[in-house]
Amino acid sequence: MALNTSALKLARFYLYLAAIVLIVVTFIVDAVSLASLKGSTVYMGFVYTYSYSSNRGAAGFTMFVTIVSLFLVPAIAFGSLLVQKGFRFIEILNRVLFELIAVSVLGFFWFVAACVMAAYAGLECGGNSVCSKFSAATAFTWLTFVVMLALSVVVGLMLHVVRTSGGNIKETLTHAIDGEYVARAQPAGAASLESHPYPGATAGGNSYYNSSPAVNMPIPGDK
Repeated sequence: MALNTSALKLARFYLYLAAIVLIVVTFIVDAVSLASLKGSTVYMGFVYTYSYSSNRGAAGFTMFVTIVSLFLVPAIAFGSLLVQKGFRFIEILNRVLFELIAVSVLGFFWFVAACVMAAYAGLECGGNSVCSKFSAATAFTWLTFVVMLALSVVVGLMLHVVRTSGGNIKETLTHAIDGEYVARAQPAGAASLESHPYPGATAGGNSYYNSSPAVNMPIPGDK
């Protein structure tokens, strides 16, 4: 059963939208978590400074992945539109092979960020509000990774469509893949019809009567 390329393109579109929304939310939640991981409080006239260095390192790495994704994911998702606006260098990201590579690499970094966040979620935190914010950032990091993984699968299926159709995986644009991608083979023995100009027309003639030597038509006025 052939893959429904229209469904793949639709799934790709909505997965990109979901990824962009989750990346923005993760950026906000992670920024709040970073801000709360270092500060000070006053208790009975004494100033106590707290700093969760391990958690800050994990949240900082997640913030780095988030910022990179904020630039790359929209560029890939709306690449065809950006190319029309003059950003020609983005076109390479919309080629099915390079898009799969970019999405897979981003997905890998999101997986690493989620694992690091999960590893440090309960290391220094004791259930206070600071740790609750860190846990929220960890949850959204995992959600973003799941969406990026699903997106990698969909783009990988698009790559499969191009390969099984005999297309060039390095040159085919993702948004150009459709159900008519496979070139129809010409039936065996079918003669190809070519259009040739009349010899007279080739020689500069301007009359039907001198256009083809095989046509012997009487010229008006001859007897």
